[in-house]
Amino acid sequence: MSPRETRFRETMLGTVRLDGREPPRRIRLDLHARAGGVLRPWATTRAGLTGRVRITGLADDPHATGELEISPLARRRIRYRVPFTAGDRRLLLDGWKSVTPAHPLTSMTRLPFTLYEDGARVGEGALRFPLATGLLPFLASFRFPRPADRRNTQTPDGPEADGRHLAPRWDGTAGRTEVWYTTLTDPATGTGIWLHHELTAPTDGSRPRAHGWAAAFPQDGPVRHARFGPVPWPGRSPAGATTGAPAG
Repeated sequence: MSPRETRFRETMLGTVRLDGREPPRRIRLDLHARAGGVLRPWATTRAGLTGRVRITGLADDPHATGELEISPLARRRIRYRVPFTAGDRRLLLDGWKSVTPAHPLTSMTRLPFTLYEDGARVGEGALRFPLATGLLPFLASFRFPRPADRRNTQTPDGPEADGRHLAPRWDGTAGRTEVWYTTLTDPATGTGIWLHHELTAPTDGSRPRAHGWAAAFPQDGPVRHARFGPVPWPGRSPAGATTGAPAG
């Protein structure tokens, strides 16, 4: 077993339509994931989920628990199964992100799902990960605690929440740029993926900002490229929680 866990938070927003009922309702998931090892994109990793499920006029369950299957290359999907309470009803949200190198951002940020009650389909909808507002908090939420860090855990974040583990390197000094990036290759198709993220503090005294891009490099076809940002820096560096390459 890996000597470290992986923990992170994710928020998704969307709509759901209940069978035979109009109009669509807003839905929001605020989830905390915890896996027993370090995530490996080429493998299948299973994680437990805890969090809050809210559906306008139907549900607000702050104690939902479920499971997450992370398999972006082996199975080309990231599957969510989250049972939750809606009044006196017990529902199950089941859906997955279908990962494709041709559309890396879209496929990794859209979650179509179905709602079930007692095994019967009762609704369907779609959730989206908000890149503009959610990417920085998502990256900054990653933690890789050792098993010894689990003792005396009082919150879902565990003792690492006090900042002792993987402290951010970012200090906000004017003129500093910090870079976080990762690359991977799909073993089935040979397509390469590059995710690049930067935090920059301008020398003119303006507010630090973040921006970056994602690119797919198919073996037989043109490069696909998408940018995100710039957005104001929220006060914490994602490089403190993931492997990064600080520059400047």
